[in-house]
Amino acid sequence: MRLEKRDIEAIKQIKDFIPADIYIYGSRLDNTKKGGDVDILLVPKISLTPIEKVKLKMKIKSFLEEKIYKPVDIVFENQALGKENGIKID
Repeated sequence: MRLEKRDIEAIKQIKDFIPADIYIYGSRLDNTKKGGDVDILLVPKISLTPIEKVKLKMKIKSFLEEKIYKPVDIVFENQALGKENGIKID
């Protein structure tokens, strides 16, 4: 996985915003690639309205991009490729 320990620690802080399972998927899992955004799948443990999801997504994206200095893409479970394609961050 092409993320530093400090990046993983920042990603774990998503749980300060929402109780959720967090998965990393996409090109950052492939050590042979370079660059790319950090793809994050969130599986909330609470129910959210579409507006709440948009607001939360913007807050988390802004927070993480300031912390890890990399572009971040966040999707919720029903928008993603599936948990089997990612690595769970605990």
